Amino acid sequence: MSGTENLTLQKQINEIDTELYNLLMKRTELVKQQPENAVENTLGKEAAIIKMLLKNHKSDFPEYVIAKIWREILSASAG
Repeated sequence: MSGTENLTLQKQINEIDTELYNLLMKRTELVKQQPENAVENTLGKEAAIIKMLLKNHKSDFPEYVIAKIWREILSASAG
């Protein structure tokens, strides 16, 4: 891989990182707008969300990591 190709890939990765961060901040703002009792995070709700996300998962990215990330996001949103 040439240096130019590597720089292009790194730029794309950085753009995705920024987009992920911005989406997480947007999600946080939306959660804050919900009534307090709607934000409560139950194990059933958490499991249903993770199951939905993994339903069509087709990447090499490990499923357990996706589940772990979403548990953290949901936990932070509830607290």
